[in-house]
Amino acid sequence: EVAAWSHPIDVHYVSRGLTGWPKLYFQVWEQDPHGRNDVCGYGFCHVPAAPGMFQIDCPTWAPQGTVGERFSAFFIGGAPRVKVEEVIFTPGDRFRLQTSAGGVVHVELNVVAKDFERHNVNFGE
Repeated sequence: EVAAWSHPIDVHYVSRGLTGWPKLYFQVWEQDPHGRNDVCGYGFCHVPAAPGMFQIDCPTWAPQGTVGERFSAFFIGGAPRVKVEEVIFTPGDRFRLQTSAGGVVHVELNVVAKDFERHNVNFGE
């Protein structure tokens, strides 16, 4: 099943180097047959550091929770969620969680870099 959200987003970041380069963070929501909305997946991807057009596939995942939490989510909703969002981008923390694979978010990005030469940032071109 595919859900398309085709809307341009124009974002401007200011950076003097590649440290702390931006990431895209996703929360994928679903509506169950009873009309309850809940998070069904998390994912993130790095914004490419070089200028150009990029197509990125961002895999998503969801915390599994205990058997009791899954049983409760089935009957009354409220799937398990992460408590601290930083765990999503920190591999060491994320791999301690029991997760199930979700879908893939396809992203098309156009990256424009300006004035990086002034700050001695080289993209290796």
